[in-house]
Amino acid sequence: DGANTKIGIDYGVTENFSVGIGRMSFNKVVDLTTKINLLNQTKSGKIPMDLAVKSTIGVTTLSGIGLSFPDRLNYFVSVMAARKIDRISIQLSPMASHFNQPLSGTEKQLFGLGIAANYKFNDRYALSAEFLPLLGERNPNTNDAMAITLNIDTGGHVFQLFLSSSQWHNEQFIMANNRDNFLKGNFRFGFNIHRIYGI
Repeated sequence: DGANTKIGIDYGVTENFSVGIGRMSFNKVVDLTTKINLLNQTKSGKIPMDLAVKSTIGVTTLSGIGLSFPDRLNYFVSVMAARKIDRISIQLSPMASHFNQPLSGTEKQLFGLGIAANYKFNDRYALSAEFLPLLGERNPNTNDAMAITLNIDTGGHVFQLFLSSSQWHNEQFIMANNRDNFLKGNFRFGFNIHRIYGI
């Protein structure tokens, strides 16, 4: 039902810094992403959590919309704080997005709080849930996004089978455009495939 596809690749420059590029089929958005890990949780408890900052700049390459290059740009930044306790991991992510010229809606700046949890059944299977409530102003007729995911680790790939209320893959577009309500049965099925290569 109008599937959206994203292909992306990230490169770990160091153990704590990565860069990535991706392309989403909706609005033909190309994005550049950086992520830096500021803290890494230790088994001893000396460092009690992971802390990272992620930033993205995207450009809508859709033709025929009459926008200059600066008006096609959008931005996203998030601080991710996560803690693992035995088999359970919890993450809180305050985030902000900005559109130089929104393609839909009226809000150029949006703020939200990502809430995520993961339960690891064993080395192969884990169950995750995500909820993204917006804080403050939002675009008309939009709802907070929610998803539930089954993670399957095959040893070479990680397959994610998910039910999600949003068709969008980039966080700033999820914040701006999600119009479905998960709890009312407005969700769709999708999947991700992750592969890590060593160089």
